[in-house]
Amino acid sequence: MYFVGIDWADTKHDILVMSGDGRELDNFTIQHSKDGFEILETKLLKHDDNPKNFCCLIE
Repeated sequence: MYFVGIDWADTKHDILVMSGDGRELDNFTIQHSKDGFEILETKLLKHDDNPKNFCCLIE
């Protein structure tokens, strides 16, 4: 299981990806756009190719 924290804003979103045991795996920012969300998907699927293994939390 992976945990994805998303700090939501109007024009950009800060992303933190953590492993199930609490290790920080990735930390990045995406733009609030189609391209930004495609980047998010690509980066997450590098950790695991099964979307069901991600728990996403939005602040």
